[in-house]
Amino acid sequence: VKWRQLSEPNDPVWWIDRLPPEAFAEGFGLQTPLVNGQLKVIRYYAYFDMAFGLMKELILKMLNSGLPGEAEAARAIHGMATLDELYEAWGKGDFWVVSPCRSVAVPGRVMEGTRLTIQRKEPMGFEFTIRTPGTPLRWLEYETEFDFLWRQFEALAVKHDLGGG
Repeated sequence: VKWRQLSEPNDPVWWIDRLPPEAFAEGFGLQTPLVNGQLKVIRYYAYFDMAFGLMKELILKMLNSGLPGEAEAARAIHGMATLDELYEAWGKGDFWVVSPCRSVAVPGRVMEGTRLTIQRKEPMGFEFTIRTPGTPLRWLEYETEFDFLWRQFEALAVKHDLGGG
């Protein structure tokens, strides 16, 4: 972490490492803006089409309950190309969807992935962000996942003698 502190003092990892235990226990979130008001954030806007498409896809999965009018709503959502259209179609104010992350370590477990959020930002525009919640439970689930994957990687390296020995 030290090199990141020196090279990028505003990087979130610097602050996470220094959270007091009680603040960490409450949880925190990391946020990556793709659109901020009317501004397309240059560093991240290249991901807009992919994130917007995923948001529509996740909304469509939520609509798949067989209620009347869902087919019409799904057709409309497929054709939407702007945050304004999607926000107005939602009709309930600011919202987010969560990308599922399926566990390899614990078959059947679906962990919370990132959140894609749309919030109206006055006077005109929206905040369209990718957010990663940081809660103790989420950290434990991902720690289990990464430990499992690391052990698999080690076993593969030993099997194929990738250690250079």
